[in-house]
Amino acid sequence: MGWRKPDLVRYPPAASWRTWKSGPNRLRIGNATVFAPPPLQGPSPLLSEAKIDSGIDVFSRSLLHLKNRFPKSEIFVVYIPSVITSYRHSGTTGVAHIQVRGRPKRQISIAFMEKRSDEICNAINAATRRTGAKFVDVRPQIRMATRKKILHGPRDSSHFNKIGYEILATAVVEGIQEEKQTNLCKRISSN
Repeated sequence: MGWRKPDLVRYPPAASWRTWKSGPNRLRIGNATVFAPPPLQGPSPLLSEAKIDSGIDVFSRSLLHLKNRFPKSEIFVVYIPSVITSYRHSGTTGVAHIQVRGRPKRQISIAFMEKRSDEICNAINAATRRTGAKFVDVRPQIRMATRKKILHGPRDSSHFNKIGYEILATAVVEGIQEEKQTNLCKRISSN
């Protein structure tokens, strides 16, 4: 709706990330610091552990239903990082929101965001394995690509741009084609 009728959402598209002159979300792209739009999508920064566990339970039940509905199909779950954890940061904090514009935002520790991403990835991975589906973590490929490029925006900082979708597609195909499914999440909290 917002793409076809932008007047209905009344939210102007973000300027290119390269035009931001300051802000709490400072990213390292190559040897430069790039300022990103202030609220970036984070891995459920404002949700409690109980709410995250409830979400994973719903995910697990839904995936099991899908497996039972299509028993002859091979199912892959692809874990895609949030925007804020897709990049290396030059600061120790950033401003994150849950997902929807207008929801609460606050300054959050980047170390907390990366740790939360690792925890959720591992929980989704475990739920995926319990159902017998296969798991692909594309966070390492996304993090590697963001060392040199901005993969989100500029019109919508919550979604990939063309380059981002190309890198995502390549990572998914490689993950599916990989002979040995490791079923592991690679930690990003130490990168």
